[in-house]
Amino acid sequence: MSNKLKEARIKKGLTQVQISKILDVPQSNVSNYENGVYRLNEEQIRHLVKVLECSADYLLGLIDDDKKNEQ
Repeated sequence: MSNKLKEARIKKGLTQVQISKILDVPQSNVSNYENGVYRLNEEQIRHLVKVLECSADYLLGLIDDDKKNEQ
């Protein structure tokens, strides 16, 4: 998930700090999510799918391209 989260965040023009505020976690947690140190929980994934306009399958690395994110 790590690279997909970072890719989706950057495509939306958001910073780690902005994502941390959205998820109500420290910025260091977002860095750890992106680096694969921490895992997002189900609620966080649901929230990010809406914010980043991508699928959970994309965030989880189950698919490589997410058509929702290419608009």
